[in-house]
Amino acid sequence: MPKKKGNLKAALNGHFAQQEQRARERAAQEAARRKALSVTKSGASKSKNHKHRSQPALPSDADGAASNDASMDSRPIIKKRKSLPQPFARDDTILIVGEANFSFTLSLLLPPRAHPPSNILATAYDSEQECCSKYPDARENVERIRRLAGRDDIVLFGVDAGQLEKYKQVTGASSRSKSQLGRNLDEGYQLSSTSAASGQRRWSKVWFGFPHVGAGHKDETRNVLANQLLILRFLVSVAPYLTVGALPAHAPGSSSGSNKRSDSDDEDELDLDPAANIDEAEDNLLTGNVANTDADRSVLDETQARIAALQPFSPPSRQGSVLITLRNASPYTLWDVANLAKRLPQMLPVIASTAPALPKGVKKPTLKDLTANGLSTLSPNNLHSRAVSQSKNGNSSGGGGGVDSSGVKRYRSYHLWRSFEFDPNEWRGYQHRRTIGWVEGVSSSANEDLLRSRSNQRADQEQGVRASKAGGGECRTWEFGLA
Repeated sequence: MPKKKGNLKAALNGHFAQQEQRARERAAQEAARRKALSVTKSGASKSKNHKHRSQPALPSDADGAASNDASMDSRPIIKKRKSLPQPFARDDTILIVGEANFSFTLSLLLPPRAHPPSNILATAYDSEQECCSKYPDARENVERIRRLAGRDDIVLFGVDAGQLEKYKQVTGASSRSKSQLGRNLDEGYQLSSTSAASGQRRWSKVWFGFPHVGAGHKDETRNVLANQLLILRFLVSVAPYLTVGALPAHAPGSSSGSNKRSDSDDEDELDLDPAANIDEAEDNLLTGNVANTDADRSVLDETQARIAALQPFSPPSRQGSVLITLRNASPYTLWDVANLAKRLPQMLPVIASTAPALPKGVKKPTLKDLTANGLSTLSPNNLHSRAVSQSKNGNSSGGGGGVDSSGVKRYRSYHLWRSFEFDPNEWRGYQHRRTIGWVEGVSSSANEDLLRSRSNQRADQEQGVRASKAGGGECRTWEFGLA
């Protein structure tokens, strides 16, 4: 027997009434949650906070939506995770040295960062064959990076971070006819690889993540010296290719950021906290504004990257910096990265004379190389001070290249701008690899090696285990600029 029309209409009306009731309940719950968070952040008195948390104000209506107090009290409030400083601005030209499986570069290209691939060059010390042999996932990562960038020359193998002057892809081609390097996958994405003004490439950020020579010296002292020499060679070599201009806001002495502490973990604009935009993400998924499958996300990623690849290589007009990321635990703390940079003229002769020999054909840098690369041969008395001028005739007692806009020679030394924690979880797709390579079933996968050092640090300390044996300590990035 068919149902009566009146029964169907009543059922539909009931269904719509339930939907409206649920919508009002969700709105009431969200209003209470936001009010509780607002009260917490406002720094009101404890008694006032307690009153708002225990009796959240719910909007009432004729259907009794405010009757959900009990369920509201039991709903957990999501605590926003502390945001870490983001090392890269949208307009930065980025040189990455010492890549392993190129997962860091890939993470930089993917959302939420989606950095313009035209402003990136990723390099590895190993040859392409050695790299793919040591890291099985490297080939797939490199292919995807080249596809996202629309060109092959975004990746470069066989680059010694201590001899950057040898590579035109790093320093810039000598003429415009040589500016198109590598093969573009699409004729519609022709990119300029050099600065239109001078033909020299300048980098506002140069990233060296987890540097290690991988020599395997049994003597820990020799290991420390070998890695210190690697970092010193890198600092000397990269100096001429950093951008010049005004100091960024987070650098000490900057006019726009003088009230900020250089060593603090200041929040930057890019919010990578997954809990911060839960509601917005859910709305986007429901309305189809974002990709909700792996295939859709891949298409979206490639589309965004190709659009960004249309931008020309254009260095910003501000002072560039060097970023070095290491574990903040022994034996890496023995490398004394901060002092290596700030006291480079003092540290270089001592370490160069005692460190193990370099590969055949590679010379250790000297104080003459500092002068040739625009660096001072004297450490400033105040390691955080601004540079001081030399006389125009250059008759000062110390070396130091670099010439400012008025033609006055300057001492140029590295200064520590800031240091902050590096959390691998904030870099989508990043998978840390050791210099010696990765073996399935033996080596740790993803970022287990880095994450274990953070999560187990407290437990290991309670059990009396030395940090050097436990692998304890956070990962940390030190940022240095020239002045």
